Amino acid sequence: MLKPKPNTPHAKMYVALHVFTCVTGVFRQAECQPKLFVQEEKAELKSQNYLLEKEKAALDLQLSGKQSQEHAYVVQIDHLKSELYEQEQQQQRSAKPGLKVRAQILTLGHTLIE
Repeated sequence: MLKPKPNTPHAKMYVALHVFTCVTGVFRQAECQPKLFVQEEKAELKSQNYLLEKEKAALDLQLSGKQSQEHAYVVQIDHLKSELYEQEQQQQRSAKPGLKVRAQILTLGHTLIE
C-alpha cells in the first residue's frame, strides 16, 4: 500500500486504516496464541506418548527374554537334580552289601547318640 502525502484526507484515512489493521491484528494474534499454545502442547504430548510406547515395547520384550531365560534355568536345575538322584541311586545299587549294612549301623549309632 502506497503512503499518501502528509496532511491530506487520504493520509488521515491511511493512518486510521493502519491503526485499525494493527489493532485487529493484535486481537487476532491474541486469539490465536492460546490455540497455537494448545496445538504445540498437544504435539509435544503426542511425541512423548510415542516415545513412552516405544520404551514400553522395548521393556516388554526385555522382560519376555528374562522370563524365557529364567524358565531355561529352572529346566536345567531340574535336569541336574534328576541326574544327581540317578547317580546316587546307582551308587547305592553298586555299593557292596557289607558297606550298606555298615552305613546303616553308623546311621543308627548317630541317631542313638543324639
